[in-house]
Amino acid sequence: MVEKGLHGLAEKAREMGDFKSLRLSLMVEFSLLQYADDSIIIGEPYYGNLLAVKAILCGFELVSGLRVNFLKSSFFSFYIEEGFMDIASNFLHCSLSNVLFQYLGILIGVSPRRALKWEPVVSSFRRRLGNWKICYLSLGGRITLINSMLSSLPLYFFHFLQGSQRVL
Repeated sequence: MVEKGLHGLAEKAREMGDFKSLRLSLMVEFSLLQYADDSIIIGEPYYGNLLAVKAILCGFELVSGLRVNFLKSSFFSFYIEEGFMDIASNFLHCSLSNVLFQYLGILIGVSPRRALKWEPVVSSFRRRLGNWKICYLSLGGRITLINSMLSSLPLYFFHFLQGSQRVL
């Protein structure tokens, strides 16, 4: 329910022309990605957008009664000059982060053809198929665990890649 309020504030700012969202093509434009309690605000790199984001977040705090934790918030940028990034992070009171970040367990900012993109999937396999679990499972349990891991994680990852290929 609360996420819809943030979405509504972002859409209103976009409709009024205060916030310029990222336009990939004539058909594809987006300004806010949300999942559970994670939100990514995406827009063009100019000073008016910084003011709009600050206003959206302050309005969200006033309306919802919740506080945005700026210590956990980060500013990401792709191909933006260093000076603008410093000004933006100081103005929004958040940290500058690397272009590479994880969202929903998937590494963003890396080509899917690079081995680095697959590291979250491999590390998830290692974590879930650790040696300590194997000694407590029967042969049938091990096979079931391996089959479920081999079918669920790569399918989730491939589905995300297929969706991103459609957008771009």
